Amino acid sequence: MATERGAVFASDSFFRVENVTQNRPIGINESMEETLIAYDRLRCEADLLLPLYYPEVFERHPGGRVAWVAIRDATR
Repeated sequence: MATERGAVFASDSFFRVENVTQNRPIGINESMEETLIAYDRLRCEADLLLPLYYPEVFERHPGGRVAWVAIRDATR
């Protein structure tokens, strides 16, 4: 998702930010090769990683606000 903070990637394909930043895949995956390729792409394209089940998300983002998204008025 494009936001004022850049590209935010929210996913359950990694449980902790460190899974991606330290190249440590979670224990369940279909293909280790594809997982590592995906993590490499995330490191290249994401400005902010947001794991869906990360217990520290609300500590890092008080109130649950990660970033604002500009939504265009569809009637214009």
